[in-house]
Formats: sequence, C-alpha cells, structure tokens
Amino acid sequence: MAAARHAKAVRRLDFKVGTGMVLERMRGLINRLFAASFILIILAWMVRQVQFAVEQGWVPPVHPSLVALVMYGTFMIGYSILVVGLLTELRRPTLSFALHRNWRWLACGAFLLGIFVLINTVQAIEMHDRPEFLKQWVLDSVCMESSSFSLLFGILFMTRSTPQRSPGYRLMLLGAALFVLINPFPAYITSALGFYLGGPEEYKHFWTETVPTLWFWWDFLSELVILVGALWLLRRGKKA
Repeated sequence: MAAARHAKAVRRLDFKVGTGMVLERMRGLINRLFAASFILIILAWMVRQVQFAVEQGWVPPVHPSLVALVMYGTFMIGYSILVVGLLTELRRPTLSFALHRNWRWLACGAFLLGIFVLINTVQAIEMHDRPEFLKQWVLDSVCMESSSFSLLFGILFMTRSTPQRSPGYRLMLLGAALFVLINPFPAYITSALGFYLGGPEEYKHFWTETVPTLWFWWDFLSELVILVGALWLLRRGKKA
C-alpha cells in the first residue's frame, strides 16, 4: 500500500512538472509571437517614414539607408530603443499577460485600445475607395505610430507586466517616452506659439487647422496617456 501511494504521488508530481513545463513553453511562445508581431509593425512604419521624408523632399538627396541611420540614431532614437526592447523580449520573454486588477491601468489600456479602433475605423472609411486599399490601410494606418503604440501599450498597461521585472518592457517604455518628448510634444508647443519648424502643413496654422481635427486629438491624447503611463511605470512600477 505504501509503495502504491508513493508511486501515485510520483506520477502526480511528474504530471504537475510536465504541465508546468508545457505552460512555460506556451507562455514563452506567446511572448515571442507578441514581440515579433510588433517588431514587424514598427519596422514597417519606420521604413514608411523614411520613404515619406524622401518623397516630400524633407531630407537631402542621399541614400535612404543613410537617412534612416540619421533619423533613428538621433531625433527619432525612441523608435530604435523601443525595437531593441521588443528584440530583448523576443530573445528572453519576461512579460506577464495576466490581467491587472487595478481599474486605473485597465482604464488606460482600454482608452488606448479605443484610440486604436477609432483611428483604423476612420482611416478605413476614408481610404476604402483608393487603389490598393488594404495595403495602404495597413501601412499608413495600422502601422502608424499613434495606432501601433496605442495597441502595444493598450495591451501591456492592462497586464501585470512591470519594467522592474522585464528588461524588454523597460526599454519599450523608455523608447516610447523619448519619442513623445523629443518628437510630437516640441512640435505641438512651438506650433502653438506660432513657430512652424516643419512637419505637417497644418502645423503652420496650429489653432485653426490642427486643433479642430480629429487626428490631432487621437495623436495628442494617446501620446499623453502613453507618456504619463511610461514615466509612472519607470519610476514607481506597478503593484501585482
């Protein structure tokens, strides 16, 4: 009888260990798929921005790879850091996708996911009659930073992931915060004060042609929520 109970206990332990290993592998697979998907999305938008800068004549007539090197090594370095964070997660998964129970983080995540849905619904309506609609919609709407960042951090803010336990998440948050602080916010402030330093033509007349638009508000509000959330998490973390 004792031997039978011992054998049964061993089988139960083996089952638990085996189940734990399977679940751990599945968790790692999910994390890697998540990271790989956003790497592709954000890299696609980075390439699209270089193409657009060249097409608009905003940069000297040099090879696009040099343009990308300068852009993403200087004033757009936030993108590079964010992608490195995703690559870190791809190599060593540490994110937790367990849902957080704090209503503030859930609200922040839900707000950003709502922005993602709004952007892509409006853009789909506006682009539906264009040639190669699906390709343009994916590249110029889904991959756009306001959309992709809202989806990325809308998901992560709702989880128990913290930068203190996830090096990749820490880099993602740092990259997003640097992007907002270096790129859109200075443009908003200078344009609001009447100094147009380049970018969208609407910024020349900020109060009459930018502020009344829907795209400005979904950009500004998503960037503000991401910035505040990123700075809070980097400084204080999140209680499990």
